Amino acid sequence: MRSSSYAFLRAELLEDRRMLASVVVNTVLDVEDGDTTSIANLISTPGADNVISLREAITAANNTSGADTVTFD
Repeated sequence: MRSSSYAFLRAELLEDRRMLASVVVNTVLDVEDGDTTSIANLISTPGADNVISLREAITAANNTSGADTVTFD
């Protein structure tokens, strides 16, 4: 008689591990010409002036889920 063995696998759901989204404001001008749909998009497409304003950073942070950090250069 052959012995059968079974392995029971169990999956465990872990908490969400997202990194903080961080953006650096590097102009005092009040412009919004970058892609503010998310912080990642704003960093990769800051607009024609190639800088990120506080208005752009706040708009992008509001459009990005989770905790975000806005710093100044």
